[in-house]
Amino acid sequence: MKKTFLQITILLLITSFIYSQSSILIKNVTIHNGKGDKPFIANVLIKNQFIAKIQNSPITEKTDTIIDGTNLHLFPALISCNNILGLQEAEAIRPTSDYADIGDLNPHLRTLTSYNTDSKILPTVFSNGILYTQCTPRGGYIAGTSSVVKTKAWNWEDAVVIEDGIHIYIPSEYIQKGWWAEPDKTDKNEIFQQNFSKLKQFLQQSKEYYISKDTSTFNPRYESMRAIWNGTKNCYLHAQKGKDLLNAIQLAQEFQIPKVVLVGCKEIYKVIDIVKKYQYPIILSRINDLPSNTDDPIKINFELTSMLEKNGILYTISMEGDMEAMQSRNLPFVAGMSIPYGLTHEQALQCITLNAAKILGIDKQLGSIEEGKIASLILSKGNILDPVTHQIVSIILEGKIYSDKNFQNQLYERYLEKYHLKN
Repeated sequence: MKKTFLQITILLLITSFIYSQSSILIKNVTIHNGKGDKPFIANVLIKNQFIAKIQNSPITEKTDTIIDGTNLHLFPALISCNNILGLQEAEAIRPTSDYADIGDLNPHLRTLTSYNTDSKILPTVFSNGILYTQCTPRGGYIAGTSSVVKTKAWNWEDAVVIEDGIHIYIPSEYIQKGWWAEPDKTDKNEIFQQNFSKLKQFLQQSKEYYISKDTSTFNPRYESMRAIWNGTKNCYLHAQKGKDLLNAIQLAQEFQIPKVVLVGCKEIYKVIDIVKKYQYPIILSRINDLPSNTDDPIKINFELTSMLEKNGILYTISMEGDMEAMQSRNLPFVAGMSIPYGLTHEQALQCITLNAAKILGIDKQLGSIEEGKIASLILSKGNILDPVTHQIVSIILEGKIYSDKNFQNQLYERYLEKYHLKN
């Protein structure tokens, strides 16, 4: 019998409702809640995409799926900030890069609609526990609006969590010579003042546009800046050198920008007292990097996280740098590298979970294992921050269980079989 369009629609709605009601019980699992607390063993009930219960006593409710978590570890979803993951496929091929545009002042550009959910890189990152990423625009002085997205989705509409802020790249007073393995002395940037004045002039004009509330003339660039003036979105100020960080802070104070996040910050140790005074959150560039200056201590980048922790400054780390899209999979291991330099294991985990969620403004939904939050979790046999012992066995994204395998695992298995190396 043929079904009418209405009958098919009702059937799909019923199926969708039943599917959304699926429930999961994880029993006797060691929970690392992402809040910096000591791990503890408990039972976790997931219903309708959310964490419904966390308790020591047995949970007797009927569930669709039961996972025995004995000797397993449960972690919150990892969040990668300040990244071009999903915006670039191959660095050497320009058409696969969609994170920057022509021009210096482009606040109206959005990374969200450029996010490629079919990227071949995304599955390799997802399978290592990075379930959310901040797609960050690059280029010019005002690059555009970033977005927080899932690393597994059908399309950008399905992937989006939030469009979270405007990214401003502070012109540097210095030009670094040499190359990454052998940095040379820095020189003064002769056109710094000209570039900085250009940026300040645009900020002034966009703020006047916001204050005037004049609806007779519409300016898409100024209109896009409205969110940072009214405090509904973050203003991300990118700077690496100590003097450039001071210029970023001065700019934020001069224009009274409500919500500021400092990004990059390789020389933050030079201006830590001033950053502490204003309590701006920090997104560090990758810390497993060589020092910027030849006279810096070799371990200075690894110590930045513990320095920020001791000073009570909210921070996270990113994988910004060469090959950052594919390097994103190593985010948990890089966070783990900060443990010998002053962080505890739980603090290192918190910096890429709850800290990141707080900075992005999504901490009410994500970032930690708590009742009422979205059930995006990672189940592992070992320490997720350690490349030697971590063994992810299951990934739960918004209440649905996904395989931790990707095409690289398939190739690995294929050639083990080809050369008779399977046990």
